[in-house]
Amino acid sequence: MKHKNYIRFILAMALVCFTLHVSAKTTLRLNLQKGSVYEMNMNMSMKMDQEVMGQQIKMDQKMNMQLVYKVADILPTKNYVIEYSVGQIKMDISTNGQQMSFDSQTGGNPIFDKLKSIIGSVIKMEVTPLGKVEKVEGLDAFIQKIGDDKTIAQLVPMFSSDEGIKSFMNQTFGYIPEPELEKGSKWSCKSQLTTPMNLDLTVNYELASIEGNTLNMNVNSTFNAAKQMEQMGAKVDMQIDGTQTGTMTVDAADGWLRTQNLDQNIKMIMKMKNPQSGEEMNMPIELKLAIETKVVKKSL
Repeated sequence: MKHKNYIRFILAMALVCFTLHVSAKTTLRLNLQKGSVYEMNMNMSMKMDQEVMGQQIKMDQKMNMQLVYKVADILPTKNYVIEYSVGQIKMDISTNGQQMSFDSQTGGNPIFDKLKSIIGSVIKMEVTPLGKVEKVEGLDAFIQKIGDDKTIAQLVPMFSSDEGIKSFMNQTFGYIPEPELEKGSKWSCKSQLTTPMNLDLTVNYELASIEGNTLNMNVNSTFNAAKQMEQMGAKVDMQIDGTQTGTMTVDAADGWLRTQNLDQNIKMIMKMKNPQSGEEMNMPIELKLAIETKVVKKSL
């Protein structure tokens, strides 16, 4: 009798272990509710060291952006209509001791007037449950507010062109894979960021753990590009290489990002001829960025 009870106990434990193993798998998809609003706050700190004709240029930039995503509708195709807008932008820039600041809520800096004009402008995008952006509306009006302002284009390149906005949006849900996931699953997302230059980007994800509805992921990326451009009438060859590492959490219930912490290290080399002497010039640039993102879900 004791032997039979022991066998039953072993079978019961095996069943529990099997159930736990099954429950540790998940399929990550967007599962959104009409009217829900996701408020994303992104803090970026950037340090740049650049050498130009033997002189060192150092720049520290801190930027805070509040991005708002509203689920406006759910289509018969199960795709989502998401209204995207910029809620607020703050910047503090220090270049070789010179300070410059901007806050879209208070203004006060004419250099950034065009940047302030995009606050509240809405772009509509149709997104599949897999996070693929199939259609975008409202880009022209958004871009026209920045116009050909090169200063703004350098500070927020993702907002300065049709290609820049689309590539930026396609990165928003790049963490969603097709296959079912379990602890230890690894997958990659390859894309090309078109602004400010054609940048080949490979993001590698690993599901580190599952805690209830929270998916904890490790992120590492590599990116590189080579391009010839024109600057002040001179042709410039630019090579860029970089890496990115960090962590992120996603809520499996709705498939939306909740937190992300990333560190980027970027090296660039600009080669050009001095327009006056014809001498070859190499201008190395090093960038270090720390990006912290938090998302809060709200309901109307």
